[in-house]
Amino acid sequence: MNNTERYCDTCNDSYYMTEKNPSGGKKLVQLQHCRNTVYNSPAYTHQMLLEDWGNGCCRFWTPIPEKGNDYEKQLLHCSAQC
Repeated sequence: MNNTERYCDTCNDSYYMTEKNPSGGKKLVQLQHCRNTVYNSPAYTHQMLLEDWGNGCCRFWTPIPEKGNDYEKQLLHCSAQC
C-alpha cells in the first residue's frame, strides 16, 4: 500500500451529499459525511474528536482500496471458483 496522507478525502468511509447550506441561505452545498457507524455513534465522544483533530486524522480512517490490489484479485479469483 502506498503512503496515502490520512484525510477525510482519502478515507473509504467518506462521502459527500448535496444539502441546504447549514450557514443559511438558499444555496445547496456539498457536505462531507462519514459512513463509519462508530464515528456516528455516542461512543465517539467530542473529546475523542478533538484528539483526532490534534493528530491530523480520524482514528477510524480506512484507506480506499486500490483497483487491482492483491485483496481484490483474491476476491475475484475466489468468486470465479465458487
